[in-house]
Amino acid sequence: MTTVIARNEGHYNVHKLPYAKNYVWCPRCVLVECDCGQRLVLTPFNGECKCGRDHTTLVREELAARGSEEGIYIPWRDEYRTWLEGEQRHSEHDHWLEWRSIE
Repeated sequence: MTTVIARNEGHYNVHKLPYAKNYVWCPRCVLVECDCGQRLVLTPFNGECKCGRDHTTLVREELAARGSEEGIYIPWRDEYRTWLEGEQRHSEHDHWLEWRSIE
């Protein structure tokens, strides 16, 4: 019998680089132990074991029981709000002066 060992909700991994941040999406997945003894990390789109057994239905049922991904934390949202508030404080003239100094 196939056993579900763990579930992982979808999330973003943040990789900090010298001048940027890289946001990598990690989809929801399930750690399953197949009847053949192999442990696999499966997603709703990749539910097959190497022995040929298809666990897609099991994976989809497990993830559906946990709910949707609507409440996922988006890491750049706060940073964008801060930037947007700063942009609203500047006038169009300030932008013109900044572009003029670049040229």
